[in-house]
Amino acid sequence: MFLLGAVQAQTQILGGANVNAANKAKGQVVSNAQVQATLQVYAPNGLGAGQTFWLGLQIEHQPHWHTYWRNPGDSGLATELQWQLPEGLTAGNLIWPAPQKIPVGSMANYGYEGRVLLVTPVQVGPKFKTSPDQSDVAVQLHATWLVCKQECIPQEGDFVVHVPIKGSTVMAPEAFQTTLANQAQALKGNHEAVISEDGRSMSLKLGALPPELGTGPWTVFPQTANVMQNNASPSIQAGRVTLPISSERMDSPQRMAWLLVQGTANAPTGKQWVFETPVQGKWQEWTETPEALSAGNVNLQLGSAPASVSAAPWATWMLAVLGAFLGGMLLNFMPCVFPVLAIKLLGITQHSGNQRTMRLSAWAFSVGVLISFLLLGGLMLALRAAGSQMGWGFQLQSPWVVGALAFLFVVMGLNLSGLFEFGHFVPSSVASFQFANPATNSLWSGVFAVVIASPCTAPFMGASLGLAIGFPTWQALPIFGAMGLGMALPFLLVTISSGWLKFLPKPGAWMNTFRHVMAIPMYATALWLVWVLGLQTGWWDNTPEPAPTSVSAASNQDTATRPSIVWEAWSDDKVRTARLAGRPVFIDFTAAWCVTCQFNKKTTFADANLLKDFAQKNVLLLRADWTRYDPAITKALNNLGRNGLPVYAWYAPGKEVLILSELPSVQEVQKALSQVTTN
Repeated sequence: MFLLGAVQAQTQILGGANVNAANKAKGQVVSNAQVQATLQVYAPNGLGAGQTFWLGLQIEHQPHWHTYWRNPGDSGLATELQWQLPEGLTAGNLIWPAPQKIPVGSMANYGYEGRVLLVTPVQVGPKFKTSPDQSDVAVQLHATWLVCKQECIPQEGDFVVHVPIKGSTVMAPEAFQTTLANQAQALKGNHEAVISEDGRSMSLKLGALPPELGTGPWTVFPQTANVMQNNASPSIQAGRVTLPISSERMDSPQRMAWLLVQGTANAPTGKQWVFETPVQGKWQEWTETPEALSAGNVNLQLGSAPASVSAAPWATWMLAVLGAFLGGMLLNFMPCVFPVLAIKLLGITQHSGNQRTMRLSAWAFSVGVLISFLLLGGLMLALRAAGSQMGWGFQLQSPWVVGALAFLFVVMGLNLSGLFEFGHFVPSSVASFQFANPATNSLWSGVFAVVIASPCTAPFMGASLGLAIGFPTWQALPIFGAMGLGMALPFLLVTISSGWLKFLPKPGAWMNTFRHVMAIPMYATALWLVWVLGLQTGWWDNTPEPAPTSVSAASNQDTATRPSIVWEAWSDDKVRTARLAGRPVFIDFTAAWCVTCQFNKKTTFADANLLKDFAQKNVLLLRADWTRYDPAITKALNNLGRNGLPVYAWYAPGKEVLILSELPSVQEVQKALSQVTTN
């Protein structure tokens, strides 16, 4: 059973590893380490005029691997079959077997494990002609599927089978007979779907139940994707079914299609019925919060108790821990951490005359960093387990937190400027306790460092964070701890030897001047936080701004002939439409509180040559602004295997999405753009 997070699986896809190339040698069987796919034929009455025969792709999954149903659920891709048939043979709609619900951490997918046969009926029409000496016809199939376990691998294959024109052709007869006997029938009667007044659930009233469902369990799957909360178990009472609507739904359909199956969602028996309902009521938007999970709503919001998450393989887990550790170290060099590191630098210079105190300060700072990473990581995991989709850095999506931090940094700046002492601002007992305990000061500076730094992700951190949310808690928390250790390591290393201290000037008046200089980053951070607060509260607009229209600073061409580059607001529909049209797409997942995002925006993404390349290749530039919590952006990040910023996603036509580094250079982006040729 695939029980690791979908984000973990997506991370493996996006890294570009394990993606099988198309199977160019056509045959009846395509086999690899994950599946064996076989093109089967069931033509018991031959290929006579007016006859119907059936083609099927039979997929045999290796243990714990699975492929997807027509509605894959919270992640995944449905299997697609593209037939190439002789003239006169017409393929009908794919017959989908009843799917199985596959828990994915706090989410759920719909798909198949073991052996599954995807059947397509073929009608022999009057235009089907053969030559007198022809004994068979060639049937060709190009199939694509996504197979997942702990990682997901897009695969495809080209198949061919020669079907005799006369006589009976029967392959895998039991599988065909079972699939055809259990194919979905239309559910008779008038059926209703009504959205609740609060917009959080939908009630289905079925006109009548098939006799087969008079005894024993049954359940309902949504065939319409991107609307319902897939991990929840429906509440079934007297023919009325109540299902929760996803707070991250992507569509607001006027009609919905449903699948009624015999058995449970985890173990369907195969019998199934389809029906459609008009949607009555008003679609509404809301953000899921832990408070919504009240005692009376627990069953509706979460369904049954969440399935336990299987432990990741040790090799995968160790790589995630190592990546988190390296990412934590690199976090010290990210722009978002500079203001707080200034505080720590001041603390080290103040204790340069006492190595013991300096070492104690560094260790206390490290403890503060480590505890903060563990607490933030644990809180994020708890919120996600409760149904929320909060990402890394979620604390700065709250205007109250941003406002409090802005005030705190103003106070710290004023103190460093010498305009007041904490003893005049707080009770003297508190102030004296603070300054009498350097370790306490260092511990709190470690806490501040994490609060400000955590919204940003350094190289290696993004993939590790994406993996962490799909691991069980006992494996996830060490990943957050490794980030803390990585961030604290440089401060521990400087205490190993005291030789470098001789290069510091002796304590004196310069330290007071240095203290005043260190106030500048505090004021700058406070101004930045006030700007973030203004965007979150609507004090000023935050629509994506156009990039500079001057795309070649060294060019003498007239301004009117220069291409205009504009960043549009992101939406999933824009991405889907552009990709269907074959247009390349570049997405900047950003937020005002992500300093690294702003740094990249003013450097790499302001480069004139890069902007010119974007224009020449007709790239659709989209900015997904996560300054305020947005469930659609959260879901998009989760699907990319990320839950922190910055994230840069590149979609070249006909290729899998590519995730760039957190600090992309102009050359890195241009290398990605080279996948697109200019007409």
